Amino acid sequence: GSVPTIDKCVNIPSGKTAVVNVNNAVAKTVTVDAGGKLTINAGQALTVKETFTNNAGVNDVIIESDGNLIQKDDVIAVANSGAISAKRVVTIINNNQYNYLISPLIGTNLKTNIYENAGAFTNSAFTLYHNEANNYFNNSSGAYIVGRGLAVKEPTTGSGTINAYFKGVPMNGDFKYPLANSNVGTATNLGYNLTGNPYPSNIDLVQLYKLKSNATNISPTFYFWDNTVNTITAQAGS
Repeated sequence: GSVPTIDKCVNIPSGKTAVVNVNNAVAKTVTVDAGGKLTINAGQALTVKETFTNNAGVNDVIIESDGNLIQKDDVIAVANSGAISAKRVVTIINNNQYNYLISPLIGTNLKTNIYENAGAFTNSAFTLYHNEANNYFNNSSGAYIVGRGLAVKEPTTGSGTINAYFKGVPMNGDFKYPLANSNVGTATNLGYNLTGNPYPSNIDLVQLYKLKSNATNISPTFYFWDNTVNTITAQAGS
């Protein structure tokens, strides 16, 4: 068949498998029928103008780590539907480190069955939320809140890499995430918020900063966590 364009609707029928192995695949809408399969490979991208619908199983549509499902329209007439899967490759450092994670799919719990290796799922030993008021981390159930990042402990055994595995409907559209401003003095270490990208695609951090009133409400300096050089894995009591 012909290569889809941004004004063409794509349907993946039962018994067919589609693999996105380019970084510029496009479609107006995408529907995966029951029995169909779709994979977006690492480093590749599928841009959908309007709605993404999955009528197949949750494991039949997979976004590999560093793959991108991009949606152009923030407001669509028909909302996305049908849970899919997305992966994020996590490097195990020393079985004691934490990774700051957020789900790119709606509803994923970041504690229960968050890790996947060869089809076997395991829980995180500890998942923590950041308390902006005192800059401490506390135990979390791993519940999904759009825009909120959580600290997820790497597996306590094993080495190499493992998948953080997310399941849910692809996130799309604008949203507001309330930031806590608890920096009450220039000498404090407060005022930081642990947030993340809730979409199944990369975002432009500069454009995010410039969007609407963001530039007047937050610092232009963003910090990214690097656990490969971290030596502190426990916090002192408050």
